[in-house]
Amino acid sequence: MPLNFVTISGSFQKFPDELARDMKAFTGHDITVLSPESPTIVSCIDGFVSLKGDPVPRIDLVSKTVIVNAMKTVNDGHLQAILQSDALWLMVPDGYCGPSMSLEMGWALAHRVPVFYDGKYSADIREPVVRMYARPIKGISDLVRNFDSILGVHPTISEYWMGRVLSPSVLQSPDIQFNANVAVGSVIVDFSDKRYRSGQPRDVLAVRTYKYGDVFSIVGDRMERGENLIAAFPRATREQTGQECEIGDDVCAFDEVPDSGYYKPGPSRLLVDKVIKLGSRRITLDYRAQEEVWAPPDVLLRDLPIEPNARKALQLYMKHRCLYG
Repeated sequence: MPLNFVTISGSFQKFPDELARDMKAFTGHDITVLSPESPTIVSCIDGFVSLKGDPVPRIDLVSKTVIVNAMKTVNDGHLQAILQSDALWLMVPDGYCGPSMSLEMGWALAHRVPVFYDGKYSADIREPVVRMYARPIKGISDLVRNFDSILGVHPTISEYWMGRVLSPSVLQSPDIQFNANVAVGSVIVDFSDKRYRSGQPRDVLAVRTYKYGDVFSIVGDRMERGENLIAAFPRATREQTGQECEIGDDVCAFDEVPDSGYYKPGPSRLLVDKVIKLGSRRITLDYRAQEEVWAPPDVLLRDLPIEPNARKALQLYMKHRCLYG
């Protein structure tokens, strides 16, 4: 199996130059780095950095009440990228291995994603677990050339990490999103009737998000572990608007649009969209959004920069609007 996709793990704050160098080396060999998307540090708080392309790039602007969830969103995206990667590359200048790298290495091994690092740092490695379970390689070029012939992760290692390092309490935790390849999208419609006239389209909610580079989208989220669609829609709506809702009709289901701005090669992400009815516009946006706009869907599509997945959902909603009242 050739090496096509890789995720890089390491202290991006301590070693930003090395991160930029390693990303450039992989892309120079036509290897896609799934995470991080960019070596550019946008913000930092208490040693936790957010990079350009992260779901929450301005971690320093997030309120204290939701900072843990914001950090979780960034970290969950990194873990999901590891699942889709052919290999995890450890960035270990001076032999440094922090707690985040240890978690990510264990996560990779538990899912049979092999772990490598530049062998020139071997003498400096102080963390025993890196010595035991990560493979030193003569640089990125050597990894790319010889990946086909390198043995994969032995099942015993996977069982060790799954059974001991990733305890049952961790595996059962909703903090790890196992259904991350399915996302729900809420076409939130104003059913307060204060502005509705018979025969006219009801107003729909669009939110400006950090995730899509400051363009507008609809409210949505990945499904969580053990969650079904009926639970995912009200949970996502409640978290991102502060409102309880009523689930309406189906709008559409489709594979993520490749030019959406957040699309990653590999296993495609399935988007499932439904009409979500709110009885009030008095919503409270969470850390994922910057601005809200209520307007008929045709006005949103005409006047706002809408990311491609949401644009497709709104177009299909308009096409079948007669079903929704």
